[in-house]
Amino acid sequence: MDKITYIKELKKNLKGLPMEQREDMLREIEQHIADAIAAGKEESFVIARLGNPEILAKSLAGEYYAENNNILKAIPFFVSAGIGSFFMVFLFGGMALLFSAGAVGSIVGGIMRTLGSERVNMTMFNMEVPRILSIPTGLLTAAFLFVLVYLCCRTLKRYFIRVANAWKE
Repeated sequence: MDKITYIKELKKNLKGLPMEQREDMLREIEQHIADAIAAGKEESFVIARLGNPEILAKSLAGEYYAENNNILKAIPFFVSAGIGSFFMVFLFGGMALLFSAGAVGSIVGGIMRTLGSERVNMTMFNMEVPRILSIPTGLLTAAFLFVLVYLCCRTLKRYFIRVANAWKE
């Protein structure tokens, strides 16, 4: 594959990115190829070292989305990275989803219990929480769960960036 074909393939696979970002990435790759050729390397060698343009595009797009805190758009790029990514996405993504649902549920439960609902039980350290403390207890539990959500999302983001950087090497 020659430089022109490689760049066309790369451009085709970067379609989901914003135009400005896509053009910057293409310029950077073209400059890398030109610099390597100017340093005396064969074009075919440089292209081979860059690897499959589809995989490079996934890496670049995934890194862009991860660095710009758009984790949901980054997920498809990294699930395709293999079983390790599949495991990481569904483990930490699933935990984040469950923790956030628990946080919302603890707030709603605290409000319902304060308003007199008999369906909601609140215990902490094997002791029943007084009805008047149901909302603060629910908020405290929610705050703890949201910290866990944040840590799961941060772990995913760091993993995505690490995988994207490994693909680029």
